Amino acid sequence: MASRRYLKKEIDYLIGQVIGDAHLSLFFHPEQKREDIVAVMEQAVALRNDLFARMKPEEKITTAWFVNTMRRSGTT
Repeated sequence: MASRRYLKKEIDYLIGQVIGDAHLSLFFHPEQKREDIVAVMEQAVALRNDLFARMKPEEKITTAWFVNTMRRSGTT
């Protein structure tokens, strides 16, 4: 299984390629629909953020975590 670090680097690289290509398209072809290209760029950034959020490790439930959670909620 690939490490999270490697996957994050790959995601950043690929999303960067999409954004770079879209930026070049805006520069070299200004007659195209600017709003559509910007929408693609925004979707790429949203996809990156969503993928990174899914890759966060789940919080392990330990005694310290349980005690701190209970203190924050005011039940102790």
